[in-house]
Amino acid sequence: MKNNSKEKGITLVALVVTIIVLLILAGVSLSLVLGENGIITRAQDAVTKYKEAEAEEQWQMNNFEVVLEDREKIARELSAKRF
Repeated sequence: MKNNSKEKGITLVALVVTIIVLLILAGVSLSLVLGENGIITRAQDAVTKYKEAEAEEQWQMNNFEVVLEDREKIARELSAKRF
């Protein structure tokens, strides 16, 4: 049998380097997702801001309705006085 020095396979150094790179990528990914300014925190902030904006818009719509009703009432009173 011949003993080839060019055997195919992964060396231990390449395997360790690959594992280290994967651990670094996993750490970076977790910090981006779970960190103080991560995706989850931003999503929670966005939900809070959306609910606040929705409440503000509803308040404005209610006030607008009141203003329209008042103007309609005034318009009816003016038209009733004319005739």
